[in-house]
Amino acid sequence: MAKNQEKQSKVNSAMHPDPTEKQKLPKDLREWPKFLLSLMGGFFYRLFYVVLLVWETNPLILFAMIFMCVFNGVMPILSAFISAELINALVGGITGATESFSAVAGLLALQFGS
Repeated sequence: MAKNQEKQSKVNSAMHPDPTEKQKLPKDLREWPKFLLSLMGGFFYRLFYVVLLVWETNPLILFAMIFMCVFNGVMPILSAFISAELINALVGGITGATESFSAVAGLLALQFGS
């Protein structure tokens, strides 16, 4: 019985490391897989737990959360693209290459709308 509890505590410590305990870097290459498992195992365990919990509550919430994460990741890229086009349109207006104010006004509306 004591051996089984000791074995179970080793498994739990590998999958759920104590966050207050400072982990030492392995000195041997053979120790790195175990170190990475102990480091990342708890993270993925908690991540899957949260995803499962949200899924059981309402799958629509999970899809909304995923959409918002993707949306928040794409918005800085779109904002940078719109800013670059806005600067190009302003420079084109100053140099005389673009005489249309509607191009600049449309880009300004996109920039401040997003």
